[in-house]
Amino acid sequence: MRFLSALRLLPVFRFLFVFLISFVVSNSAFAFDAKEYVEKLQQSASARGVTITYGSLEPLGDAGFIINDVVVEGIFQQIDGIPPTKIKQIRVKGVEELSGNSFAAKLVEFGEFSASSTTKDGKPVLINIANGKGENIYFADPTDLSAPIVYFPSTTYQMGEMTTSIDGKELLTVKSFFTKTELDPETRILSAEVNIDEIDVNLKMSDDPDFVAQREALGYDHMLTAVALSGSWDMKAGLLEVSNYSLDVKDAGRLKVKALFSGYTEELAMRFRTLNAEIQTTQDPTERKGKTFAMMAMMSQIALNNMSLTFEDKSLTDRMLTIQAAKMGMAKSDLAQMLPTIIPRYAMVLQNPEFIGMLAGNVAKFLDNPGDISIHAAPPQPVPLTTIMITGATQPEAIIDLLNVGIEANTCQATC
Repeated sequence: MRFLSALRLLPVFRFLFVFLISFVVSNSAFAFDAKEYVEKLQQSASARGVTITYGSLEPLGDAGFIINDVVVEGIFQQIDGIPPTKIKQIRVKGVEELSGNSFAAKLVEFGEFSASSTTKDGKPVLINIANGKGENIYFADPTDLSAPIVYFPSTTYQMGEMTTSIDGKELLTVKSFFTKTELDPETRILSAEVNIDEIDVNLKMSDDPDFVAQREALGYDHMLTAVALSGSWDMKAGLLEVSNYSLDVKDAGRLKVKALFSGYTEELAMRFRTLNAEIQTTQDPTERKGKTFAMMAMMSQIALNNMSLTFEDKSLTDRMLTIQAAKMGMAKSDLAQMLPTIIPRYAMVLQNPEFIGMLAGNVAKFLDNPGDISIHAAPPQPVPLTTIMITGATQPEAIIDLLNVGIEANTCQATC
């Protein structure tokens, strides 16, 4: 869909936080000769294929500054035809200079962000963000293995309303975005939460006949979605937990994910960071490929302990059954009874009769009274991610037993 083309530019605002500010605050010369330093900034950016220009530069207190009318070109140089990204103003307060090229700031704000692109058929795409703010922001020098992963005990990011339009018509609106991380310095446990209160996607923007027919049959003009994520990372023990990921679509359903990974220690994270920086700056294709393989090998140290995915129905299943039953000229209840009976035929490739029976039985239970259905992996011992990837590519039928996969339906009332 067209909105996917537009959304590819969304990560740019955080990139600008990192790219622009990291160059500015990593050199103490700024406080004494701003013009000389900005020239160095532009030279450093140019070496990376990025051009930075701005209207004016102002001091802000003893340890801050303001950059006005910032224009950045070349961030998406691999995508043809991307116009410059513009930010009306960036304000930085409470700058702390750290070792190497690492830096920290008490406050980073931007106002009036805009980025533009075009669809494949030449229609203009425009992204506007009203404002954004980060408190206690730390960016580590990726080439410095001694730079800590976390500097401030608590960090927050928030973003004002964001809109995306195509050819002057509003496609997507994000009301607000908020994320917070907190570190316990004694236990080295980092907790995090992310909340996006409302994402409004205008489904009427698509003029594809098949999509329009399906949308109208389902009864959706807009897709209203809320996203919530919470989790923690025990840096010492290497445990990374997704305690809750929730994607809630109004009048459709909610997808919930929980997971636990092991082996991801602070030391490993720092090695990943450094190797990734080396990959980004390596020009020789053979050397770059070798380092990429080295990063894949490092992933073998991270393992899946358990995972569950749950879908909680909020009328989507009934709407889809109604549409499909009408197409097939049969009663909705008859379709709901028929679907589980054909699952074994299509699931034979799994070569696991016990699991296929479990799948068919729970699908039947769910369709009889749509509530919730979940799939979970609970291997007897943690399974390295590389083992999962290799098995999935070479022996997909073995994944079921490897991860001890199970399915349950309509249990959420008691357990969720």
